[in-house]
Amino acid sequence: MSSLPAWKDRRAPWGLTGIGGGSGARGIVLSFPVVSACVVSLLYGPGLGNAFVYDDLPQIVDNPAVHSVIASLAYFSQEVAFDTDYLSAGGTFYRPLFWLSLSLDYAVWQERAAGFHLTNVLLHWLCGVLLWRVLLRLPVPTSLAFGVPLVWLTLPINTEVVAWISGRPFSLATVCILSGLLVLTRQLTRPHWCNLLLLGLAFLSALLAHEVGLLLPLLSLPVAAYGRGRSRVDAGLLGAFACPLIAYLALRAGADASNVVPDVQSVVSALRRVPLLMGRYGEWITLPPG
Repeated sequence: MSSLPAWKDRRAPWGLTGIGGGSGARGIVLSFPVVSACVVSLLYGPGLGNAFVYDDLPQIVDNPAVHSVIASLAYFSQEVAFDTDYLSAGGTFYRPLFWLSLSLDYAVWQERAAGFHLTNVLLHWLCGVLLWRVLLRLPVPTSLAFGVPLVWLTLPINTEVVAWISGRPFSLATVCILSGLLVLTRQLTRPHWCNLLLLGLAFLSALLAHEVGLLLPLLSLPVAAYGRGRSRVDAGLLGAFACPLIAYLALRAGADASNVVPDVQSVVSALRRVPLLMGRYGEWITLPPG
């Protein structure tokens, strides 16, 4: 045990940490999924009866490509213009995992909006559970690991993402980002190539869900700091992020109707905006609207 990071010793079985190690405390920690499910149901359960609105209509109801899982795979090879039926904003977006999720929902629920809303609510709840699991594997008090995700689940800034079906890309990407961070904490204590493979898959999935997936490498920095001194792991982590990014850029270049391959300057420019986006998000959740 001495060769592992100090915070490794705090982990109980399944990566759970109990206050004082007692069975009662273990029960408190294990209760998070139940408590969070009740909170999320209380907040967003009433919205399950809402209909399709705004972009939901052209993107789901009137979109034949979403009505077939096979047809939705075409979005992996094409971008969607913001200035067509999806409101006029200019530019294009490439989020094939979002379209695939809509198609899977449609296969189950057809045009019953309640099922799509339920998926959004479940994704939001899963984000909270994954954040809780990540914090449990880091050197933070158990009460903080319990409280922070619970508070995050209730933040008003998340309302549009959860209640609006077309806001799903953010939740999808967040699930992938947090899954990647969870795999990273395991890689730092028990290095294995399978962990790196899963981390790369999580990163690629996050990018395919929404551009905010670029946050995963940045958020990994403070977590990976606990595993420094392992050059083999550092090299593996670099590959786990570089390979999916290259694959994503290649997919997006192939899907770009203009056939313009993104240059290094555009990629660097996008990465520079990541800290600004994180700062704005922190401002939105901590300060009252102006």
